[in-house]
Amino acid sequence: MRLPVPSGESPDGTGQWPVPPVLNPNSEAGNEIEKPCREPGAVGRVTPCTPRLQPAGAKLPRRRPPDPLPVKTFLKFPVPTSEFGLKPRPAGSVAAGILGILIVILTPGITHADTPVPSLPPAAISKPLQHRFACADYTQGRVFVVAANGAVEWEYAAPHCNDLTALPNGNLLFNTGHGVKEVTPDKNVVFDYESTSEIYACQRLPNDNTFVGECNSGRLLEISPSGAIVKEVRLLPTDVDGGSAYMRNARELPDGHFLVAHYGADVVREYDAEGKLLTEIPAPGGPHSVQRLPNGHTLISCGDHPGGPRFFEADAAGQTVWELQAGDLPGIRLQFLAGFQRLPNGDTVLANWLGHGHSGSAPQLIEITPDKQVVWTYTGHQTMKTISSFQLLEDAPPPVDPLVPKVRNAALTMQRASWEQGILAQAFLEEGETALLVQIARTSLIHKSKTGVAAAMGGAPVDPLMAGEAIWRAAQLTGDPALQKAAAAALDFALKTAPRADDGTVYHTGKTIWSDSFNTTPPLLACAGEYEEAICQIEGHYRRLWNPRAKLMAHIWDEQKGGFQDGKFWGGGQGWAAVGLTRVIRALPESRPADRAKLAGDLKELLDGCLAYQHASGLFNDIVDDPNTFEETNLAQMLAFSIYESVRGGWLPPEYLPAADRMRAAARAKVDPDGLVQGVCGAPDFKAPGISAEGQAFFLLMEAAAGKLHRAN
Repeated sequence: MRLPVPSGESPDGTGQWPVPPVLNPNSEAGNEIEKPCREPGAVGRVTPCTPRLQPAGAKLPRRRPPDPLPVKTFLKFPVPTSEFGLKPRPAGSVAAGILGILIVILTPGITHADTPVPSLPPAAISKPLQHRFACADYTQGRVFVVAANGAVEWEYAAPHCNDLTALPNGNLLFNTGHGVKEVTPDKNVVFDYESTSEIYACQRLPNDNTFVGECNSGRLLEISPSGAIVKEVRLLPTDVDGGSAYMRNARELPDGHFLVAHYGADVVREYDAEGKLLTEIPAPGGPHSVQRLPNGHTLISCGDHPGGPRFFEADAAGQTVWELQAGDLPGIRLQFLAGFQRLPNGDTVLANWLGHGHSGSAPQLIEITPDKQVVWTYTGHQTMKTISSFQLLEDAPPPVDPLVPKVRNAALTMQRASWEQGILAQAFLEEGETALLVQIARTSLIHKSKTGVAAAMGGAPVDPLMAGEAIWRAAQLTGDPALQKAAAAALDFALKTAPRADDGTVYHTGKTIWSDSFNTTPPLLACAGEYEEAICQIEGHYRRLWNPRAKLMAHIWDEQKGGFQDGKFWGGGQGWAAVGLTRVIRALPESRPADRAKLAGDLKELLDGCLAYQHASGLFNDIVDDPNTFEETNLAQMLAFSIYESVRGGWLPPEYLPAADRMRAAARAKVDPDGLVQGVCGAPDFKAPGISAEGQAFFLLMEAAAGKLHRAN
């Protein structure tokens, strides 16, 4: 899908529409307009999207606006490419297209290289992520507790163990081939059930009874602590032996229903409390483990039957909304995906079972983010043969950075305009604060534009689009039709009804184009899979606002007047552009390496332009190149976010990290006792240092990006 092309002849009769004039940073007035030159290397960005250039005199029809986006297509958007909607390269991988990006970004232009990097809290210290965990080794017939450093702390015999749970009392509950045991840390057996049937599923229920799934008999049992069977549901007739592949993992749900992985039949079925079949989800590969999420979705891991290995999330209708398959993790062989654990931060840890002749061939536990980035692996082939089930044992939660909740709480108390609501929602998304994300998305539905775009609370017409990705992700998490409708309306507005210039570039307000808009329309379009449209929007902004000599963005272009309304290099504008570029790059699929490389080069140039003016303190002037303007906090937070995310994604070299760490340290020092980030270009008129909701949000974005980067390392 292309943006509209200009109608009629170009004004100069050449067949090429002129590049808007650019700011001459060397003029005394600071806002003199310099005529762009089309020669190679000359001032002015001269590479618009090629479909927009037509021969002289050609009749250029305007694009027919696309039909409104049906709500039913909403969940077919790309999933997930940012912690959500993004697909950065795994750290350390050499993926397709990386060479082109490295060529573009070979030499960083960083100032203050000799300035010592300040001491920062743990999020900025590169050290491996580690987990303590309990696990079941099916081949050795033992269960283990493994320390974070990989040392075995405890073990116990458990033949053919395939399901294991660490209970709140410190005991382990696990199956033993034909039975289920609960064992204390000092190895006392406090629950023991035996059967003639093979057993691969066990679960402690809220009433302290134990659920057991018998494989051969097809019985689903509830057993009291004394060992009495208090409930029995038969899925098979009494004279039928289901065999050893009839079921693997099974769970009793809070409503009394049962979720069963029928391994041999390649299907997951839900039964009611009496055993009546309700729904089924095809699971090629052989389903091993299942989990029902609070939003009604189902997580399923599959083995090495045809179609596997595979781990996927299905919605309430059984449609796949996210999946991991063999080949999705470069350099890591997925053999047979068995047990798994979904973590509060949205990551998933998977047991990569290496049976059937593949022992020692790959990591045994793998933690991935929602965008399929590997952040932790466990490989202990000398100790473990085939891990089939596990549970992380985080005895003590990691220390909480006290500044983050203070800043977050302060942000929630502040009055917020539409763009501030949107960027705060994005911060919750980046942090993995799912509950807050859903809450802020739903409250954004209170104020809508006439076209149904949510979070329309003052500001420019496109400002609500800053909440676009967050609302989309909240809709995916919850399946809420109201959120789905709002997300579809935002995308429809961006594609169809938003006012725009003749070349298709969406106006910010009136007939002006702002650097702020880099973070409105393009990221939403990219995350929705409208990659061409997102890139064309970026190109349209660049043609008007970019000054290649200064390597900085002017603030506001007036399309009617053909000149700048505000040609100064406002710091906040540089930040919005950097953040928008970062989000678009990480949303682009690796099947578009040239686009990723081009935008990565653009981002690097912008970062270099800003870093030329970075103070030793780590901060910048409000007008970046004007030392007579006040020193300001928010640009540092914005650029730090972009650098951390870009280094993590692989399109920016780590040489930029010291500058980002100085920015982060300076911003952290600006947090007052009430959690307010001081010194940002402040509300209400953004002409003096103060506080603002967007300043709070960018502190959270910066901290989230720092944490994700250093966890990945």
